[in-house]
Amino acid sequence: MVNKQLVVQLLAEQKYDALIKIAAKNHKKVLRYIRLNLYHGYHNPLRWYAIEALGRLAKEFGSQKPEVYKNFLERLVLSMDQESGNVPWGSPEAMASIISSQPHLFGNFTSLLITNSLANPMCHQGLIWAISRIARVAPYLICSLPVEIKNHLHL
Repeated sequence: MVNKQLVVQLLAEQKYDALIKIAAKNHKKVLRYIRLNLYHGYHNPLRWYAIEALGRLAKEFGSQKPEVYKNFLERLVLSMDQESGNVPWGSPEAMASIISSQPHLFGNFTSLLITNSLANPMCHQGLIWAISRIARVAPYLICSLPVEIKNHLHL
């Protein structure tokens, strides 16, 4: 049975193949439990394991369940809106992990990731990481970045 404790344990042990296996049976619940781990502090390993897991799940299931990941990405975009009252911790990084796993399916979210992250100071640190992650896999998605960001990233 899938529960929060199992997902956290698998994340902590970085058992991504096991997460993929249980996600095949109960996908939305696994995604929900992984998302809860995005809210850990920037230096907490669980946050980064959750970000990595999202990318791996999107790589495995994104083409079979594109709407699930598009909805997930839309929720992350909404969380970055300062007026929403949500906390956007981990949102830019999680979006980049999903986008970079399947750029042909989810690359159109890159501009939303960038504009919403720039509009929310809480997302600036995550944006730098996110752009770097996407650029390694699909540099064409970030070629239209504002000059200030390109200069900062040495692109």
